[in-house]
Amino acid sequence: MEEFEDNPRKIKKYETKFKESWLTNEKYKKWLVKIDEKKAKCSFCNVNFTVKWDGEKALTSHLNSENHKKTTKNLKSNSLMTTFMTKRNSSDELNVAIIEIASIYHAINHHHSYLSMDCGIKLNTSLYGDSVMAKKVHCGRTKAEAIVKNILSPNSIELAIQDLKMVTAFQNGSYFSIAIDASNKGSQKMYPIVVQYFQIQKGIQNKVMDFYEDPDETSLKIFENIENFLQQSNLDAELLSGFSADNASVNYGIRNSVYQKLLEKHPETKIIKANCNCHVIHNAARNSMKQLTYDVENLVLKVYAEFSNSAKGVKELQIFFEEFEIEYRKVLRHGPTRWLSLFKAVDRLIMSWPAVSSYINTKEKKNVIKSYGSLSKILTRQK
Repeated sequence: MEEFEDNPRKIKKYETKFKESWLTNEKYKKWLVKIDEKKAKCSFCNVNFTVKWDGEKALTSHLNSENHKKTTKNLKSNSLMTTFMTKRNSSDELNVAIIEIASIYHAINHHHSYLSMDCGIKLNTSLYGDSVMAKKVHCGRTKAEAIVKNILSPNSIELAIQDLKMVTAFQNGSYFSIAIDASNKGSQKMYPIVVQYFQIQKGIQNKVMDFYEDPDETSLKIFENIENFLQQSNLDAELLSGFSADNASVNYGIRNSVYQKLLEKHPETKIIKANCNCHVIHNAARNSMKQLTYDVENLVLKVYAEFSNSAKGVKELQIFFEEFEIEYRKVLRHGPTRWLSLFKAVDRLIMSWPAVSSYINTKEKKNVIKSYGSLSKILTRQK
């Protein structure tokens, strides 16, 4: 019998080399990396494999593997850490800084809080998730406050001082004035320093140059703080033309006041005593109102009290506004401790007077509101 061989014939394999054309192929170019002539690497999976025997079939086999598909899916849904970082001294770093500072300046200019700034940046990152630049912008409350204190505030003061010096140099010795005031913030005593000057291109300029805290309210301490500000700002004290503050004795006393100390320190400079004009006007108006037969402040308070908590009363008042063809405007509240609010409250009441007086007279005739007795008398006297 004829004998057959147990072992089949071996198939001869041929070696192949890495082809450069694979690197430009649309299927492989995103992840394929050449190691040498016989080995390649997947940058997504971080796996090395040989192309010595299978050639392009080895690439296709790895492309269709479950591990490669899973890794590719994860890369699409997740962002690398490098997308949230900017390189030093790069155009991206400069653009991110510009975006952050512009956003903070916008928030400060519109009196927004640092908390709203923090929330707004996070919202923009979510809304513009496809933007690489939006992902790199990070500016929370702490960073926003640091940028305001260390960048925007010093820069604004520096620009104001430069502007003031340019004005004085250009106008051959233009003068400026200083205004101060004191305000309480809890247990803190705060003092702002405001500079006013005239510029031909922009007109009258008012700049807040400093806002310091000092529990000492003596005239000597206030005077020293003003002198320190002039020295630190390198402003010529001989060009100081006026000093403005409220009419307290600590500011304008005859013997020991801030104004007197300024005159003693700078005898050559004729500093004008600029009292608080608001207080002067208020005192003049208050004394002149004594000649009236009715109390204007009482009238404002009573009218506001009627409409402040009555939705029905406001609805009826709007009908009178329509009859007189007057645009409806809310009655303003006057705070007795904030006497400057009285002017706006009276001005608003005068604009709305035809509708308000008709409403009150109609209610009185119907005898619906008995509490209008005193207010009715005031209206009668006014007539």
